[in-house]
Amino acid sequence: MKHSLPTLRLSHRLAVMLMLPILGLLWFAQSEMRTLSSLRTQSRTAVDLAVLSADLSAVLHELQQERGLSAGYLSGAGDWFDTALPAQKLKTDRALAELDIRVNATAESFDATLRNRMAAAFLNRDKLAKQRASVLAREIKGQEALEYYSSWSTALLDIIDLLGELRLSTTFNKDVASFVNFLHAKEFGGIERAILVTIFADDSFDPGAYEHLRTVIAAQTIYFSMFQKHAHEKFRGIHRNLVLDPSFKKTARMRRVALNNAAIGNFRINPETWYAMQTQKLNQLRKVEVILTTDLKLNAIATFDRASSRLAVGAVVILTLIGIVILLAVLMTRRILQQLGADPAELFRIAEAIAGKKIGGDPVVTGPSTGAGRDQCEKISLASVLQNTQAELRQSIQSLQRLATAVESAAEGVVILDANACIEYVNPAFLRYTQYTAEEIIGRRPGEIAKQDSDSEEIARLRAAMTAGQPWSGILHIERRDGRMHDEEHTVSPIRDAESGHVTNYVSIVRDVTDRIQMERQLRQAQKLESIGQLAAGIAHEINTPTQYVSDNTVFLQRAFAGLIDAVAAGNVLLETARTGHVDDDAITTAEAAFKKAKLDFLQKQVPPAFEQSLEGLEQVSRIVSAMKEFSHPAQDKTRLDLNRAIQSTITVARNEWKYVAEMHTEFDESLPLVPCLPGEFNQVILNIIVNAAHAISDVVGDGGDGRGQITVTTRQIDDFAEVRIGDTGAGMPEDVRARIFDAFFTTKAVGKGTGQGLAIAYNVIVEKHGGTIDVESAPGQGTTFILRLPLNATTDGSGSDTDADAGERAA
Repeated sequence: MKHSLPTLRLSHRLAVMLMLPILGLLWFAQSEMRTLSSLRTQSRTAVDLAVLSADLSAVLHELQQERGLSAGYLSGAGDWFDTALPAQKLKTDRALAELDIRVNATAESFDATLRNRMAAAFLNRDKLAKQRASVLAREIKGQEALEYYSSWSTALLDIIDLLGELRLSTTFNKDVASFVNFLHAKEFGGIERAILVTIFADDSFDPGAYEHLRTVIAAQTIYFSMFQKHAHEKFRGIHRNLVLDPSFKKTARMRRVALNNAAIGNFRINPETWYAMQTQKLNQLRKVEVILTTDLKLNAIATFDRASSRLAVGAVVILTLIGIVILLAVLMTRRILQQLGADPAELFRIAEAIAGKKIGGDPVVTGPSTGAGRDQCEKISLASVLQNTQAELRQSIQSLQRLATAVESAAEGVVILDANACIEYVNPAFLRYTQYTAEEIIGRRPGEIAKQDSDSEEIARLRAAMTAGQPWSGILHIERRDGRMHDEEHTVSPIRDAESGHVTNYVSIVRDVTDRIQMERQLRQAQKLESIGQLAAGIAHEINTPTQYVSDNTVFLQRAFAGLIDAVAAGNVLLETARTGHVDDDAITTAEAAFKKAKLDFLQKQVPPAFEQSLEGLEQVSRIVSAMKEFSHPAQDKTRLDLNRAIQSTITVARNEWKYVAEMHTEFDESLPLVPCLPGEFNQVILNIIVNAAHAISDVVGDGGDGRGQITVTTRQIDDFAEVRIGDTGAGMPEDVRARIFDAFFTTKAVGKGTGQGLAIAYNVIVEKHGGTIDVESAPGQGTTFILRLPLNATTDGSGSDTDADAGERAA
């Protein structure tokens, strides 16, 4: 016992000495973790700013409209401006109210810079009521009103400009640059509209107005050039197509007239005409602005997800390296002590001699105390080892403390479980998130501190992964201590013993993704509403046709009924005279004329078909409305759905998209059982594929004048899956296109016709949300067939099968 302690200390020092190179690598890893954490924080700010910018851009658009109308009103340009201005004020107020809701909901997440710019912007808002009153009373000059609105717009643009101060990925920074430059270009377009409304009303340029207009036009050109430089080719193409719009050409012509006749006036351009054409142009630009905003939000979310994933992986790697370092140090220390060849008592004697300065730093010859069993003595430089170990140990401890600080400071929750799935360690972020203390959590199982459905599919997969000793990643819907439901993303990784290979611990990285999932849900809903909006005109046409002949038949029956009333009245008169026994010739003549005018023979043939057609039309309207209702199914959870009926409803809703270019052929398996799925999202997938099929056929047959193609939809059951096949006789796809069709934003359609998100959404819905498959069969000139398979045995409440795995049961 006397010599065991010094020997133990020597082994520790040797282990630390061996760990130093690897600890250096860990130090760099910890530095990388700080960088990743900073990147994640900036990405979160980018998401908040991107969402806020969408609302700010909507307010900017309405302010631009109100500024132009105010200029026309103050210049006395006509009664139309007097009527339009109050209506526009209501639109501006509505956009501001929606902005207030957004700001109040997310203001706590804003940093100081963003809060200060918001305060500066809304300082101008307090003057809005007074400014409007001055405009309506014509107590303010047009130039002063224009400067007020422009200063407020500049303050809002200053907030959006904060996106440009973030430094994330090169792709994201280019998206931000194109978006911000586009907004500035559109703002100068609004200023130009206000200036020329006043000039056309006065039929002359005010002093300095000519140079002001030239400056505004030049600024537009510069900002649009910067947009073209940074934007994706898709958005540059959309903008180039917009420039070909008649409103762009006409506004350019009017602008040239103003510049060419600046000295003499006499423009002969009605201010209302200028305002209408320029407004049409700005509304077209607004459409591009909305697409840019949506793309920016999606890219911000993707950047945030990538940064969060890299941070989580980095934390797991560091924890794994710590375990490897400790194991390596122990193994190497044992190996060195075995090679020293001296027993602990001899090493202790040498250490005492060094401590007493009886031996210097020169090599010391040691050997066995008994003189037996050793053929050769070994030279050991223990003096230098013992002299340097203390400093090295201190540095190693500091490195380990820094690594521990990195884990403790991580923004994500870190949980370490033992082999029995009991909690051994949690970092402060996890405690803040769950509102527990370490004493309440350590030693308990995760299922004991968070309410969750132990029979859910995700829990079943987690149990299976832990049983197999495999990593697992997924999202759990959990009720926390405060009673609120949270969506949590968990990444669970096993840690194995290097010698036995048995799992000794589990490391879990926990991240709250409730806001992200809610945002994705809102984006999906917006995309669905966009699809419905695109179909609205077609649906209106489909409803209008039967409504029209119902209306025509009703008018026909109304006139026929009026004629019958006259004939019946004349017949009653004739009947009364006949009862008296004196039939009046005039009564007979009148009755004959009335019956002849009523055209009874004609009505006997035409009235019954009119009723039948009207009933048929009303039935068709009812069928379309019912299909729309089923297509927009509000259910958020899986329900058992009649796929045949859901597909037929979607076909009805999309009828105007395909009826001119294709025949629709359906082959439904009437014995197909109800399928567990999300109705609204499944309907969206079918709609996207049918519309794509119609577009593919249109590329072959044109507008249908030379014949139509065919879309075939079939359903059937294959083993434990329900299969849906949607085939078309379009142009088909080559191999390189077929390999990318499920990539987000990939499209082969003309610029402005497709966003490239329809099939990406379909893949997400069918594969990731329903656990099914989606495949495509296609070749050039042979059409395309999409094959969807949904599992029949999936549960509607999220429950899944249990497993008897010990670790999995305890983890839940």
